[in-house]
Amino acid sequence: MLPAVLTAALFATSVMLGHRAARLAGSLEANFWRVILATIFLGIMAFTWGMGLSGGVVGWFALSGAIGVGLGDFAIYHALPLLGPRITSLLVQCLMAVFAALFEWLWLGTTFTSLQILLSVMILGGVVTALGTRQEIREHARTLRGGILFATFGAAATAGGAVVSRKAYDVLHSAGGTLDGISAGFQRMLGGLGISLLFYLVLRIAQHRRDREAEPRFFAIATPARRKAWGWIIGNSLAGQTLGVSCMQWALSRTPAAQVLVIVAMTPILVIPLARIFEGERITPRAALGSLLAVGGVVGLILWR
Repeated sequence: MLPAVLTAALFATSVMLGHRAARLAGSLEANFWRVILATIFLGIMAFTWGMGLSGGVVGWFALSGAIGVGLGDFAIYHALPLLGPRITSLLVQCLMAVFAALFEWLWLGTTFTSLQILLSVMILGGVVTALGTRQEIREHARTLRGGILFATFGAAATAGGAVVSRKAYDVLHSAGGTLDGISAGFQRMLGGLGISLLFYLVLRIAQHRRDREAEPRFFAIATPARRKAWGWIIGNSLAGQTLGVSCMQWALSRTPAAQVLVIVAMTPILVIPLARIFEGERITPRAALGSLLAVGGVVGLILWR
């Protein structure tokens, strides 16, 4: 369970850095360059300390990345402006575990004990308690339906990508092979890079055709007004898609995807103290109570898995 806890911590750091990057560069640019840099970083690490493209399951991991990173992240980034970061995180992180459990049960035949289900519900309940507020829902009432659709699709795609990674490890272990988390993360990012590049080019071409007289928007991150975003994008890429994804693949190599994603669902909880430190947001009693419930559930899963 330690790799899953590290994943949640790294993803929480990535959320804070990504929020700053998106504000400075825009969601599409921040997401696209985050994937580009993460692929480069993971490639260097995989061929230096890892196994590179070895293992014989590159296709499985690339498919995992195409679904989880390419489709999932694209949908999640579109949900953010419609729902706001807190509601989006709440929906995505909670629904991911539910979808992963369903997909694993239908495809891989994975079953869970009553105690594991109870502790998972406890974690998800803690997340809901800490983050769910009626005021934020009212603020996004006009865009709520579209945001929920994007967030739900993003959660399902991310969960699907994680389950495909589990399948990749099953195939690998059945053949007597092994693969480190860094190399698995790199192979996965190759699929995510292809889908992300496709979406980026299609949307940029569509924007350019709608407004031919405007300045070219391709690779708009290079404009002087947006160059300050590079530091945040690099940090976001290292924390999330590089180190975070590597730890997540490490976790998936030994633990069912549903259990991993339940622990990763604590990411919004871990954002709370970081937001207090860096953004000055107040920690409410409700947030503290929800955090205790979620952390207690994680401790239970670690002790009684």
